[in-house]
Amino acid sequence: QVADIWAFLEFRDEAGTQARNAMDWMVRETKEVKDKDSFVTADSARLKFTNSDTPGVSIDYSLSGSTLMRNTDALADYVSSLQFEYRDRSNNLLSAPVADKTLIWRITITLTVTRGDQSLTLKSDVFPRNLGV
Repeated sequence: QVADIWAFLEFRDEAGTQARNAMDWMVRETKEVKDKDSFVTADSARLKFTNSDTPGVSIDYSLSGSTLMRNTDALADYVSSLQFEYRDRSNNLLSAPVADKTLIWRITITLTVTRGDQSLTLKSDVFPRNLGV
């Protein structure tokens, strides 16, 4: 039983820290979407956009197996689910993939990490700053 508790705490520390750092990164960059026309892909499992800090450079979040990727860089391992939901100004859920990306007002990111029989789910709502103008 002590070994089970140790394994649980180790998972929470390692995978949990990676997941929280990855979520913080995604939220921070998604807030910086350049404008309503900057979304390249707005799918339930992938988000690609141009942000205001690096004009002309796209940021692409997706899963590769169980690794959360930002372009070609790994952000977190043990990821069992990455989900994006998109809503308009009236809080209506937009069907993914979003055809008219200019309607996106809020993005909900859900990230689940799983190792063995333990899992941790993080969820965050993002209101990109530059979409309010």
